[in-house]
Amino acid sequence: MKLTRRRRLAETESVVPLINIVFLLLIFFMVVGELAAPTPFPLEPPQSSSDLASEKREAELFVSADGKLSFNGADVTEATLADALGTTPPAEVRVAADGKVEARLVGRLLAGLREAGVKRAFLVTVKN
Repeated sequence: MKLTRRRRLAETESVVPLINIVFLLLIFFMVVGELAAPTPFPLEPPQSSSDLASEKREAELFVSADGKLSFNGADVTEATLADALGTTPPAEVRVAADGKVEARLVGRLLAGLREAGVKRAFLVTVKN
């Protein structure tokens, strides 16, 4: 009597649709996933020893090395920053300043945000 092995065809066929679904989900999340918006100009944030992660906030202020400002994608100046914040300023603002910016300018900007009604400002740094 000769015994023959049964082919496991049914098991291999049931894995193929699962693999197809996994690849479709992968492609879906790659297309739909939120990509980080580029900064309006090149920045090299200052270094710090902080372990806090920089999270995206509802409002972002970018300061370039030569002092140019961008608030939520729109170019502003120190004088027009309060107008850009609007009548109801955001509660939190993420400030990404280049490491070569004068500390006086960043201090004036933070004071201006506070006077406009912003409760918290987060300065973006790179861990050293």
